[in-house]
Amino acid sequence: MTDAPLFPSLKGQGWSVHKKPRFDTRIAAHATGREARSNKYATPMWDFELTFDGLDMTVGGDYGGLGAESMQTLAGFFLQCQGRANPFVYVDPSDCLVTNGYVGTGDGVTTAFAFTRPMGAFAEPVGALVSVTGVYLNGAPIFGFIVTQPNLITFGTPVPAGGVITASFKFGFPCRFTEDVEDFEEFMAMLSGVKTLTFQSVRDIVPLEIAALRTLVFEGFLSDEFCAPADWNNNYNRVIAIGGGASGGGPGTGGGGGAFTYRDNVQLNPGQCVPIYVGDGGAGGIGGAWGTPGGATSFRNPGDPDYIYAQNGGRSGGVPDASYGGTASLCIPAANAFSGGNGIADVNPLAAGSNGGGGAAGPFGQGGNGGSSGYGAGSNQAGAGGGGADGGGNAANSTYAYGSPGGAARDGTGAGTAGLITGVGHPGQAGGPGSNGGGGGGGAAGYSPYGGPGGAGSTEPLWFFDGVWYGPGSGGGGGGGFGSLFSTPTGAPGGDGAKFGGGGGGGFPSGKGGKGGLIIIYLALETS
Repeated sequence: MTDAPLFPSLKGQGWSVHKKPRFDTRIAAHATGREARSNKYATPMWDFELTFDGLDMTVGGDYGGLGAESMQTLAGFFLQCQGRANPFVYVDPSDCLVTNGYVGTGDGVTTAFAFTRPMGAFAEPVGALVSVTGVYLNGAPIFGFIVTQPNLITFGTPVPAGGVITASFKFGFPCRFTEDVEDFEEFMAMLSGVKTLTFQSVRDIVPLEIAALRTLVFEGFLSDEFCAPADWNNNYNRVIAIGGGASGGGPGTGGGGGAFTYRDNVQLNPGQCVPIYVGDGGAGGIGGAWGTPGGATSFRNPGDPDYIYAQNGGRSGGVPDASYGGTASLCIPAANAFSGGNGIADVNPLAAGSNGGGGAAGPFGQGGNGGSSGYGAGSNQAGAGGGGADGGGNAANSTYAYGSPGGAARDGTGAGTAGLITGVGHPGQAGGPGSNGGGGGGGAAGYSPYGGPGGAGSTEPLWFFDGVWYGPGSGGGGGGGFGSLFSTPTGAPGGDGAKFGGGGGGGFPSGKGGKGGLIIIYLALETS
């Protein structure tokens, strides 16, 4: 079987219902009368016994609301499972819901926790999740997680130390029938019953879809519409917008990062369609061209209820303005917004190295600023790092020969390392995988006519979609080089800003800005 079915709910089920927890304890008796006991199960297996007093066999449902062809439904279910061969999920009507139950406490490292079902002073792991209706951190709804069978919730980043996770959910028991034969007794014309139907729980991880968090990701450039699905939940959703990052410039300037904002519990009817626009990242500058701004990201039309707007990096499109990050105060709603990090616009004509791009903003803070390669007097030939995203750090300025590292991720890790001066310029490294540290600046040329390229930005894992974690992007590092505004450009390429919203690093050519993003997340309603 490719998918475990749910046991049918039938009106003809009668009383009584037997439900027996079962352990397997080995006991060794000694001559002194003492015993050594060893239990094979940490949690119980369950035995179930049901009775069905009436099962209607008629097509028209002739027997008092028992449900048309309810006998065929139950018999077909038994046949579908092929007796004891294949598992199914039984949802016990009196024991299937947990409301705001404790899941775990964060330690700043752990990302995965198990759902448990409490029963008095005992708690056991859930055998099969059916639906999740709420997940909370210290009482506030959260969105950055995935749920997998049989009972696991995994967050994109570690839960903060001391943070208490609670959840509301429905669960079932993975089971199999205890016999390969079942007796359906027709005791009146077209009216049947089952005196005893037995099954038992199993440890199988059942292939059952969970009604839980849905994440829809749209990236720039995109002008389209979003139509609310049938399981859209007006009471538990978040729509997130990140503006596109600006590109770096050929003269060495870094691009600005995109701004971030969001709105909770957007009100839509199932099937209702609204316009969306997702801004692209700025195209990288060729030769000596200045950087180009990214595009803004929006949801619905201006003036509509629940309108959302995230400003792009390089907000006005003027020559130096491609280095400015998107501004929080100009986003809608501004109360939930953070500004993107700035690239560096000032260019020292004697500095052959290039500046880093700014990081994108995110739910935890503004983007970090890129570093400068023209800092102080002298001819800096190494590139500067890009800024971290989402509350990450600013990049350091480069020195004469050494590229600077990118700004660290908000947890202090993940910055791209700087390139060094050697016979050939060393490349700056990309921000650490799985983090949002900025790309490192490229090393100076040394005895080679070309410096090292800047490192690319990286993305923070916050929102999960189609097997990939998405999040705000950090800025790219500037390329190292040996050219200037007064000579033929011989600098190395700048690193690209990461999606969503990272600013590109300066270089020849300069790095591209990270694409803007629209992330729509909702906790799905049960539709059946």
